[in-house]
Amino acid sequence: MCELIRPLLGLLDLECNAIENFEALMALCNLAGFDAPRKRILKEQGVAKIENYMYENHEMLKKASVQTMSNLLFSEEVVKLFEGKNDRTKYLVLLSTSEDVELSKAAAGALAILTSVSKRASRKVFEPAEWKEILCFLLSNTDKDVQYRGAVIVKNIAGHSKELAEKLLQPEVIMVLEVLTKFETPEMAKICDCAKSTLEIAEQWKLIEKEDDSEDES
Repeated sequence: MCELIRPLLGLLDLECNAIENFEALMALCNLAGFDAPRKRILKEQGVAKIENYMYENHEMLKKASVQTMSNLLFSEEVVKLFEGKNDRTKYLVLLSTSEDVELSKAAAGALAILTSVSKRASRKVFEPAEWKEILCFLLSNTDKDVQYRGAVIVKNIAGHSKELAEKLLQPEVIMVLEVLTKFETPEMAKICDCAKSTLEIAEQWKLIEKEDDSEDES
């Protein structure tokens, strides 16, 4: 599989047409799901080539590159790129609001991976002025996959520190999380569990009262 990396990266070139670009990105996305090919992509300086397509106006190329980047985020070296003094993480947050559900899903998935391993990158989720609206958009999304990714992102950020949890868990966000805990249907099970876990984290940080405590007081 590793021997395929260099010729595939060679197709990520302006002289190649969009179909060749797209097929190369999808193949690289699949290969990046494995450790050895992922390391070869980094060795061949492929991350920058793949990242360039995240800024393309061509929606299919943008989507494929974000999906590939999601798999590359299992590399510590790539995570460090998103932790640096740049707008990479901010851009993923903005992409997660795309009307294209698959692009939104890919960007939110990348953020879920990133926030699970990086406190520094988690801080960067707050860089867009509309971060709260974006997270509420993900948490209340009609697509269950996007919604679950949003719930994971929120849980990850809240778990890193009390400081981040306090900034994150604004009344609007808590309200959406509380609503999600009420949906105990099979299709909502993962999302419901994730929302409950986040509220438990908030209780541990003493940002909200436990339900039992408030009931006893009343």
